[in-house]
Amino acid sequence: MKEASRLRLLNKQYRGFLFFVFIVFMSSCQEDEGYQHTVYKKVSLSVSMPQTYATSSASVWESSIHTVDVLVFESSTDNPVVTASGVYDGNCTFLYRSEGDYSAGSSSGGTITFEAPVDPADNQVIVLLTNCRSGVLSHIPAAGDLKSSVMGSMILENTQAMDPSVLATDGIPMWGELSYTDSQVSGTQITLARLLAKINIKNQASTFELKEAYLYNPRKQGSLLPDTWDKSSLPGEPTVTLPHIPSGAVLPRGSYFTANNPFQASLPEEIRDQIYTFESDNKDKAVVSLLDATCLVVGGYYNGGTRMRYYRIDFKTAGSSGVYVDLLRNWEYYITITDVSVDGENSEDEAYRGPSRTIASVESWNAASSDSRIGISHLYVSKRYPIVKYDGTEAFAGDGRIQIKTTHPDGWRFDTDTTTTATLAWANVSVTGGVANTDYQLSFAPGQTITPRRGEATIVSGNLKYKIYFIQSPVFAGSNIYYDAVAGHLTFSEYDDFSKGVYQGVYFKFGSLTGIAPTPTNYSTSIVTYPPSGGSTTSSPDWGSIPYTDTGDLVHDLASIAQGKGDICKYLTSKGWAPSGNWRLPTRDELVFMLKSGGSWVNGTNTSGNNAGTNSIASGWKNPGDINYPYGYFFPASGSRYYNSGILNYMNYYGYYWSSDYADSMRGYFVYFYRSHVTPNYISFRAYGIPVRCVAE
Repeated sequence: MKEASRLRLLNKQYRGFLFFVFIVFMSSCQEDEGYQHTVYKKVSLSVSMPQTYATSSASVWESSIHTVDVLVFESSTDNPVVTASGVYDGNCTFLYRSEGDYSAGSSSGGTITFEAPVDPADNQVIVLLTNCRSGVLSHIPAAGDLKSSVMGSMILENTQAMDPSVLATDGIPMWGELSYTDSQVSGTQITLARLLAKINIKNQASTFELKEAYLYNPRKQGSLLPDTWDKSSLPGEPTVTLPHIPSGAVLPRGSYFTANNPFQASLPEEIRDQIYTFESDNKDKAVVSLLDATCLVVGGYYNGGTRMRYYRIDFKTAGSSGVYVDLLRNWEYYITITDVSVDGENSEDEAYRGPSRTIASVESWNAASSDSRIGISHLYVSKRYPIVKYDGTEAFAGDGRIQIKTTHPDGWRFDTDTTTTATLAWANVSVTGGVANTDYQLSFAPGQTITPRRGEATIVSGNLKYKIYFIQSPVFAGSNIYYDAVAGHLTFSEYDDFSKGVYQGVYFKFGSLTGIAPTPTNYSTSIVTYPPSGGSTTSSPDWGSIPYTDTGDLVHDLASIAQGKGDICKYLTSKGWAPSGNWRLPTRDELVFMLKSGGSWVNGTNTSGNNAGTNSIASGWKNPGDINYPYGYFFPASGSRYYNSGILNYMNYYGYYWSSDYADSMRGYFVYFYRSHVTPNYISFRAYGIPVRCVAE
């Protein structure tokens, strides 16, 4: 009976383009069910469209908004923070729904206003859904429904090729979301992301005349909310990194939609603003079989002939060793056919089943982040957040460099506004402008600093202005120091290896080179420790005999190392037991900067402790990446071992991290955090056992 109801819903909702499939049926169908309010006020959000500024006719309706639905969820945590998978920390439950009004301000955005209650809980997550009113009205969630259940059930389906004329009438469904602690404060900015990917084809081969194209193995379903996305530092700006493929999205091998297919060349040697599709997991499918991968088949006349010939084009990077690319929502894919040197196949199906016989480049333009389009001209900026260390050098190759290219005849340059001028005064960039159709590598090499700094600069190409952020910051390791049982020594992960970020880690006294296992809770001489020489031992010294820098400054030299004292991060680097680069203990200012730069407490489920410190402490302080520190980080609440007994305390409730700074002859500086805030510059006894998070020197 439930299945029959679902099918009727599909038939009722279908309008020639997109309709909702709700995998999970909600218990409530009454409008605006949820939190009961008596006092409302207007809330305004500044809305930015995905960065596709086009001069073609499609540019207007691709960014048009016809309906606005606002779903607001209550979070159990202060300042709810989105994770890389788009799920907010804590229990996010449905609070209320509102219908909004959209007022266009320019081609790049406008303002959405909606009614918000004055008296709800402060911790809220706002989800904006545009151009999908009928589906939202069909399944309004009930008060208390989990956000993951509400959003995870919203699937769009289309059993025909997308019809641009219908898209122009109804608009492309778009989504955006953000969290903030007071819904009564207006003026917040949010960037929307389109559900669909777009494909344009242009032929530059003199031996081929482009006439039509087929899209093979498209997906018939797409999720309204992506499964994997990153919330960058710009408010509400979503950057989708992996496709989200619903379980019922895959069509039989070799399928293509018949309606509106083939796509016809409407301009000489171009198929533009016609091919729109759901996301596709192309990388995974191509590994199994190229017959399962999403691909194009183009048809046309070869070498002046009059009989249609067909050629397969795969979505992969250029060159003989090209890599297959996924089709992602809110991205545009530009296929440029540069050479056709052999006769093609007799039919589109033969071409699909055969090898690619064309040379074509595939350019991926992320409409939400680093790439933009102006008409048929393009500006490519490979990175929005170039980052270097305090000494002005890169912690990791490429971090401080940006690739820039434009096809606009005016080329590109930096703007002359006061903010850009002030940033360029200290950023010391290697190039400040360039001509069209030329690859430029911009290096960011500022002078040395002792405090973090950030500056904004705007790149101009024709009518497009694109903002980047130069950041000079400490670069932290991706995990606490832990014991690698296979390698037989202590180590830690690189800044971008988040898989080990939840590791509890081992413990150190101030300025000690001896690691102490996190289990068991009570310390004894049979506990596992990790001496500087490597390996592990259960013949451990008593707690008071573990060497550490018990007086004066933390010194790292041969004499101190011989006594088992020094900077453990420098020591692991010198032994070749650390990731590439030079690492050291962070200063207290660096730790404070990291932990107060935009993160918040998150709750998680732990795994059972082990001696190596590789178990998971999933509660702690987290920042998924922001304008101050784009890498993101997670510091687990690993607790500490008490200074006079070694007993483990406060695990999963407090996080403590040593700095390299000392306060006086008996005490050192560390920072600690718990659920509500970070306590900087905390002073306590050097004999505490505390985790260490290294920083790139």
